[in-house]
Amino acid sequence: GTQFPSACATNGRYRLKANDDWTNGFWTGMLWLAYEWSHQEKFRLLAMENIDSFQQRLEEHFVLDHHDIGFLYSLSAGAGYKITGDERCKQEVLAAAEVLSARFQENGSFIQAWGHYGDPKEYRLIIDSLMNLP
Repeated sequence: GTQFPSACATNGRYRLKANDDWTNGFWTGMLWLAYEWSHQEKFRLLAMENIDSFQQRLEEHFVLDHHDIGFLYSLSAGAGYKITGDERCKQEVLAAAEVLSARFQENGSFIQAWGHYGDPKEYRLIIDSLMNLP
């Protein structure tokens, strides 16, 4: 399947891993930047392959119990839609927005940062959540 570089290097090398981290959208965003700068089709194809893995992540609700959904989907599917106009990207980013908005806590009017929604031990916000809102 699609692999992403880990968030940090070990001995100068980035280990490849599955789409299971909050930072993976940054990689796809860099692919979109490379495509915009170079117009090389290989970058668009890689970014779209990544977007397929983000779709699967949405379908399985895989590691999405956090506020970083914005980082994952704005920089991947959101950028893909802005750059290519691909309707599939648009639908994916809208579905991700629904998942993120479901973390909204009425009492306090904030997006719950982490954990199972409604768990009193996880009832917290962090300023970082604002960076995840388009």
